[in-house]
Amino acid sequence: MKGEFPWLLYTFVIENRGNTAAVATDDLTVQDTFDPILTLGTVLLNDTVLQEGTGYTYNETSGEFATVPSVITVPAA
Repeated sequence: MKGEFPWLLYTFVIENRGNTAAVATDDLTVQDTFDPILTLGTVLLNDTVLQEGTGYTYNETSGEFATVPSVITVPAA
């Protein structure tokens, strides 16, 4: 259909510029609101599939996406 894409790659780049790693107990999350609202397919974190509910949440009505706290870790710089 006109104006629709069969797929779209959306990438978050997460960078830690500090000298201390961000670990699971830091409860980091990545949040974004997609506008236009997307229909999500596979969600990956470092080539690992995240499952909706345990790895991320997505509201298909509002477009609000968030990773579940503690899923993301980021090594020190």
